[in-house]
Amino acid sequence: MKDKTTEKSLSDLIVELVNIVSKYLRQESKETLESSVIKPLNHMKDRMIFGIIAAFLIGLSVIFVSVSVFLLLVKAVGSYWLGLGTVGIILLVGGFVLLRKAR
Repeated sequence: MKDKTTEKSLSDLIVELVNIVSKYLRQESKETLESSVIKPLNHMKDRMIFGIIAAFLIGLSVIFVSVSVFLLLVKAVGSYWLGLGTVGIILLVGGFVLLRKAR
């Protein structure tokens, strides 16, 4: 004789199957989303932070080098305005060269 309490009806089995399949699909979609969207976004965020810091440091170093070249030219030439104009022209030419390369 079979025990009636251990037997499940067909509708209960279907409901259980649907629940198991939905849990499996949620888990797989979460893992797929994690591996194909979340991880690349985190990697891109890290690279962007590194790029922003690098750009800031390069800009700061350009300022320091420009000031030091300016002071060197003022000391060598003796004219404040000539040193300032020379550094300005060098920076403008460098900026135009970088703009041309960017296109």
